[in-house]
Amino acid sequence: TTQQQGSVAGGIAGLLGGLFSDKRLKKDVKPIDSALDKIVALQPKKWHWKGGEFEDTGLLAQDLQKVLPELVHKDEETDYLQINYAGLISTLVGAVQEIHAEAQ
Repeated sequence: TTQQQGSVAGGIAGLLGGLFSDKRLKKDVKPIDSALDKIVALQPKKWHWKGGEFEDTGLLAQDLQKVLPELVHKDEETDYLQINYAGLISTLVGAVQEIHAEAQ
């Protein structure tokens, strides 16, 4: 399917340093509403990975799923949730634009 082709192509391109974002690959394009509210609702955390001493920071997939479910995917082999962190960029840009518009 086109979606699978886009996902596979985007994933491969991501490994090479870029993601496909060509308008011709997309449909139903619309603005992100209330981007600032979504960003403010996120709950950044820090933690240690089980089985190691490595400290890390980020978002918990279960928390993000409540705010931006389209950025959370389940790995079919492990049943663990994964976050599309690159997908957060557009919401962050929208939030900055909302702040800018309020400041004008």
